Amino acid sequence: MGSPIAFPSRDGNDDRRCFPVLCGPPYGHDKPTLDHGTTGPLNWTFSPLSPLLGVCDMESAIIAIITVFHKYSGNKSKLKKAELKHLINNEMSHFIMKIDDNDTLDRLFADLDQNGDLEIDFQEFISLIAMVTSACHDLIPL
Repeated sequence: MGSPIAFPSRDGNDDRRCFPVLCGPPYGHDKPTLDHGTTGPLNWTFSPLSPLLGVCDMESAIIAIITVFHKYSGNKSKLKKAELKHLINNEMSHFIMKIDDNDTLDRLFADLDQNGDLEIDFQEFISLIAMVTSACHDLIPL
């Protein structure tokens, strides 16, 4: 079970709760105080408890995107070609065709790698998320 988290709430008061997962700070607070008094970044974790935390659907989706990116990029916070392929094939297979051939992967990677460093950083990854989200918006009837 996660440690209780104390951080200023939107009204300025401390909000102490205990959840089985750690969640990040609310908007505008980048260094929440952990219960034992230290400060530092928390692990963002998508949680079914989001409604209990006051996290709305959009915030949960943002947390999920960040969490998935770091799941595949690790501590370096950049995706190599193979990591991008695994992320797409494992996490986006209902929205993007499975990448089986290197030509498709090479073209996609080249389109995303705007700075030419042969890695996909978070900003470059977000452009993929935006393109897929835009395409899905036109296809999914509401």
